[in-house]
Parts: sequence; structure tokens; C-alpha cells
Amino acid sequence: MGDIVKVKEMETFPADLIVVSSNFEKGECYIETASLDGEKNVKPRMSPKETLNSYHNSTGIMRLEGRIICGLPDPDLGNFNGSLFYMGKKIFVNIKQFLYRGAILKNTKWVIGIVAYTGNDTKILRNSEESKFKQSNVEEKMNHLLMFILLFQAICCIFSACGNYIWHNLEFKKHWYLYLQYDIKIEAVLTYFTYFLLYNTMIPISLIVTLEMVK
Repeated sequence: MGDIVKVKEMETFPADLIVVSSNFEKGECYIETASLDGEKNVKPRMSPKETLNSYHNSTGIMRLEGRIICGLPDPDLGNFNGSLFYMGKKIFVNIKQFLYRGAILKNTKWVIGIVAYTGNDTKILRNSEESKFKQSNVEEKMNHLLMFILLFQAICCIFSACGNYIWHNLEFKKHWYLYLQYDIKIEAVLTYFTYFLLYNTMIPISLIVTLEMVK
């Protein structure tokens, strides 16, 4: 904040600026804000009268000494209020002197501006939002049904594992030709994953592929 920047025609403003001078005698300039609001028509801006002669383009020398006070950053593109203390005078500045970061200078050879906001405090970043994940109603309903099927499959596997554990406790000893490779509890756990593979046909993978192909 407070840095002095010179922007030439067709260049993009690197930060939110307060215009203090331009190549026009009255200090007017024009900007295009299509990157912010989509409007391609140019918008006029006007520098304060007190700072018009602070920059001499022929020599490239500028004398500007003072202090600037800006309001808190906000995303409202049509709102800005601040004060510029220059040569012992308090100059009120508003949206008419405000140049947005990302806007393009048009129909003006050059402007001189004082940086008001930078980084995440600029208007363009205050209005930027993270892209939202879009999902159709059919996909959302299908995902809910798949979660229900997966939960039902897990419950079936638990019942199968419990049945395996009970059968080994009650009936296994009656069958002398059978033997256990592991302990009964370990066998029940392995049975759970075995039935999980056997029940995986409950999830309609072909339906998901079909929906993607239709899309």
C-alpha cells in the first residue's frame, strides 16, 4: 500500500490503485473491467484536481508526498472510500478514482496511481470463489443408492462371518474329515472378506459405466 505505479495503455493494473494523474489535462482515464464483471464497455475515472500536476511526463519526475487512508477491504465493486493527505490538504477519494486490479487501461496513454490494496485484499480476489463441484440429480441419487448397497453388503458379510463362527463352534467337530487351517476367530475374519468378494456383484459397476457413456 502506498507504492506509486505507472500503467500504460492496454496494460493490466497489477493492484487496486487510486489514480492521481493521467496524460489528459483534466486527469480522466478509461478502464475496461471485463475480467471482473464481464462488461466490455469502458468506464471513466478521474484523478483529484490537487494531484494533476504532480507528475511531469517530459522529465519522468514525480513529486508526491503525503499519506493515504483506505477503508477495510470488501468485495463490493461499486464501493470505495478513502482519504489522501497531500500538500497539507485532505482529499476525499471514492470509486471515481479507483482502478481495479485485473482491469485494462483503454483510450489513455498512461496513468499514475497509488496502490490501495494488494494480494488477497484486492476486489478481484475478494470476489473470486472456489469452483463448485457440479453433480446431476441422477448421479447424486445413484451415489446414495450405491452407499446403501455397500452398507447392506457389509451387513451381509458380518452375518456370514458370524454364521461361520457359530457353525464352527457347534457343527465343525461332527465332521471328522474337515480341518481348520487357522483359529476359529481368524477363520471368521477371513470369511468376512471372502463373502465381501462374493457379494461384490451387488454393486452395479456396469450401471456406472453406462451412465458415463451416456453423458
